[in-house]
Amino acid sequence: MNTLFQNWTFIRGLRLLLGVIVLIQSIVSKDILMGGMSTFLIATAVFDFGCYGSSGCGTNSDKNKNTNTIEDVEFEEVVSKK
Repeated sequence: MNTLFQNWTFIRGLRLLLGVIVLIQSIVSKDILMGGMSTFLIATAVFDFGCYGSSGCGTNSDKNKNTNTIEDVEFEEVVSKK
């Protein structure tokens, strides 16, 4: 339960605020689709998931792989006959 209240950023708070505003508006206008979207916004803010921030869209990078090696390159001369 303590992890829900840690690492709150400005964007995470903004998502929660927008989710609550959209939820109130969806209740006033009786719009189910907008209520579902607001529930998604609130859930992404509370549980800190989604594809925008440090918790989502991770890349598969191999940190042990050394990509700074220099390889010998052999060139072949191509001659065109005219």
